[in-house]
Amino acid sequence: MGQKIESSILETFELLSKTNAIDKTKKLEILESANSKIDLIKVLIRLSKDNNCINKESYLNLQENLHEIGKMAGGWIRYLKNA
Repeated sequence: MGQKIESSILETFELLSKTNAIDKTKKLEILESANSKIDLIKVLIRLSKDNNCINKESYLNLQENLHEIGKMAGGWIRYLKNA
C-alpha cells in the first residue's frame, strides 16, 4: 500500500507541476485529474491508518496537508471555470 501511496503522490505532484507550463484550456483537465488523485491518496491514507500501517498522529498530519492541497487545487479549478 505504501508503494501505491508514494506512486500516487508523485503522479499528483507531476500533474500539478505541468499546469504552470501548459495552455489555459488544458489546465482544467489536468487539475481535475490531480484533484481525483488527491481524493485517492486520502482514501489510501485512511486505509493505512485502519490497517495500523501508520499511527493516528501521522494520519491526522497527512490528512490536514492533503485537505489544504485539495482546497488549493479546488480553488484553482473554480477560478479556471469562472474565467
